[in-house]
Amino acid sequence: MPWLTTEEAAEILDYHPETIREMLRAGRLKGKKYGHVWLVEPNSVDEYKQLVRDQGYEKNDPRRGK
Repeated sequence: MPWLTTEEAAEILDYHPETIREMLRAGRLKGKKYGHVWLVEPNSVDEYKQLVRDQGYEKNDPRRGK
């Protein structure tokens, strides 16, 4: 599967693209930066979705992502 743009990852996770970039910088998602453009590993997005689902957190739950 090809790498995702931050916009594509944001659409999948229902987040803003800047939130995806923040998650990449924090290490919550895996990706690579080429110049000023981030590319996101698709498996990382799937793993994050599964983690959130397994923990039972809603999108706006303040405990999520810590």
